[in-house]
Amino acid sequence: MGRGTYLLGMWLDEKVRLAVGRLGRFAFPPGYYVYAGSAQGPGGLSARLARHRRREKRLHWHVDYLLARARLVEVWTAVSDQRLECTWAQAMMGMTGAQVLIPRFGASDCRCPAHLVHFPQPPEVAQITAALQAFSGTAVTVTHGTEMNGETQEEMKEEREEEDETYWLRALIGGDEEAREETAHALGALGEAGVPALLGLLDNDDADVHCWAMWALACTGSHQAVQPLIAALDDAEDDIRTCAAMALGELRAAEAAPALVAQLERSNGLLVRCAADALEKIGEEAVPELVKALEHSRSQVRMWAARALGRIGSTAAVEPLCQVYLYDDSYLAQHYAEEALRDMGLLDIVLLE
Repeated sequence: MGRGTYLLGMWLDEKVRLAVGRLGRFAFPPGYYVYAGSAQGPGGLSARLARHRRREKRLHWHVDYLLARARLVEVWTAVSDQRLECTWAQAMMGMTGAQVLIPRFGASDCRCPAHLVHFPQPPEVAQITAALQAFSGTAVTVTHGTEMNGETQEEMKEEREEEDETYWLRALIGGDEEAREETAHALGALGEAGVPALLGLLDNDDADVHCWAMWALACTGSHQAVQPLIAALDDAEDDIRTCAAMALGELRAAEAAPALVAQLERSNGLLVRCAADALEKIGEEAVPELVKALEHSRSQVRMWAARALGRIGSTAAVEPLCQVYLYDDSYLAQHYAEEALRDMGLLDIVLLE
C-alpha cells in the first residue's frame, strides 16, 4: 500500500476524560468517532495504519490518545499523492448526526474545525464510503475490524522501521518538505533517544535539513537541545536563526531569553517576530530580560519587548510598561505598552494618576 489518505472508524463504549497532548483535557462521550488523516511520508499507509492498530506505542498524534481507549472497527483508505484528509473531514461533518466535539483535534496544521467527528450511533459503512468518494472523486477501500486482527510480514517490517531512528534520519535528509515535516514529528516522538543523532544533523550543509532537525529537537522536549539551539541563534543564515528561535520557544527554554532578546535587534522581520513569540512562550521567566529591553536604545527592540510583556501579562512588568506608555518617544512602543496595560485592566488607573 502506497501513500494516501485514511479514515479511522472507532467505537468508544463509555464516557472518558482524556488529556490530548498539548491540546488539553476533554470529555469524550460514548459513541462512534471518525478521524481523517494522511500518510504521505516514508512507509505510506501500511506503516501508519500498522502503528494505529498497535496498543503499545508512544502517544504522539492526537488520535493516539483516543485510540488508547477506543476500539478501531473500520478503516477507509485511498491511495493518492493528494492530501485528502481535509476534504474527508468536511465530508464527515456534513453527514446526519455529525458533531465536532474537540475543536482543532487532528487539525493543528490546517484551518479545519477538526479532523475528528463524533456520531452517537455508527452511520452505515456504505454511506461513509459514498460520502468520501463523492467529495474526493477517488476510489476508496474499506477494511473491517475482523480483517485487521493480523498484520502481514510487510506491515510488521514497516512498523518496526517507522520506530527505527536510522530509517527516519534517512527520511529527514532525503524527503520532500511534507515528508520531512512528518519525519521531524516522528523523530521528536523518540524523545531523549533521538537527540544525539539529531544534534549531529545541525552540521548538515543543507539548510532545510538543519532547520527540520532543530524542529525535531524541539519535539523531543529534551533539555540537551537548548544550548545547541542557542548557539544556532548566532548562525550567519537568517533562516537558521529563525528556526532556532521557534524551537527554543517550543521548548520554553528560559536560559535562552537573553539570546532571544538580542534577536529583536535584527533586520529580518520574520526572525524578530519568531524571537518575540518564543519569549512569550517562555513566559514569566523571560520577564526580567524583556524589562531590560524596554530601556534599549533602539525603538524596535522596545516595541517588541512591550508587545511580548503585554502578552505574558506579568504584574512584574507594570511599572516599566507605565514608563514606556507615558514617556517613550516611539509611537509603536507606546502603543504596545498601552495595549498591555489595558489587557491587565490597569490603563484607567495610570491615566487617573
